[in-house]
Amino acid sequence: MQKETLKTDSTGSSPVWQKISRYWLLFATATAIILLDQSTKVWVQHHPELPLESYWPYGGIEIIPGFFYLAHIVNEGAAWGMFRGFRYGFVALALVALVGFYFFRRNLLLKKMPCQLAFGFICGGILGNLCDRLRLGFVVDFLDFHLPGYRWPAFNVADSGITVGVALYIILTLFFFPDPDKTTDDPPPESNEVSQIESDS
Repeated sequence: MQKETLKTDSTGSSPVWQKISRYWLLFATATAIILLDQSTKVWVQHHPELPLESYWPYGGIEIIPGFFYLAHIVNEGAAWGMFRGFRYGFVALALVALVGFYFFRRNLLLKKMPCQLAFGFICGGILGNLCDRLRLGFVVDFLDFHLPGYRWPAFNVADSGITVGVALYIILTLFFFPDPDKTTDDPPPESNEVSQIESDS
């Protein structure tokens, strides 16, 4: 009798591009949000009817009377203009968030396609506003909605991406993937035992 020994690969290693390709929907969604965000902001900054600090009723473009307008406003802070002058703090927070997403990607269920879509919106929004802060020192806002008796603070595509992504992720984790331990896509660990194949001599 002759025995042949076949060793199984217990490392589970794969080329870097294969590991990255597992998150293709996240990267594709984030890229789309960044491109849409930056292109719309450039359009606003160069539009002749939207000079800086133009907003209804002192300027801007009326889209839906009494409800939706295009404006050109800069924001050096966070939502509602809070924490002005905290530019590099926002840059640091954005980078920390992105690094955190990477290191906690398993806990965040980022191998699930719906979760990739949610975090694609979030990461694209974070990077869109991060580009503004690094390039301009402030964020460009231009979507201006008016509610009865109230004017909602102007925002942009990046802000929308973050909001949509967070809302989608909350819905997914509450109703579709409530228990991360039972929804992992990781394959079972490979056996370290040596396979034995017997053949007649």
